Amino acid sequence: MTRPPRSARSKPRYMIPKWLATGCWGWFFNLPTWARRAGCPIANEPLGTDYDAAKQRVESILLPALDAWRTGMAERGQDIAVELVHI
Repeated sequence: MTRPPRSARSKPRYMIPKWLATGCWGWFFNLPTWARRAGCPIANEPLGTDYDAAKQRVESILLPALDAWRTGMAERGQDIAVELVHI
């Protein structure tokens, strides 16, 4: 196993790399334990091996949904459902 390549690109919150059995790095959204315990409806999910596509999904869908849940938008009747996209 090798280390993930160093990059000047910033990584979104809760997006982590994992070494895959296929011999490359994969990206995952890893919901923090405190949110899971508090009942957050967003699940951990694999994001694939393409960094740019993974970052796009995290920044445009998963983090806004998490932030909406944190600020209580679901309690005000707004939907924060996240579709699971199979890669």
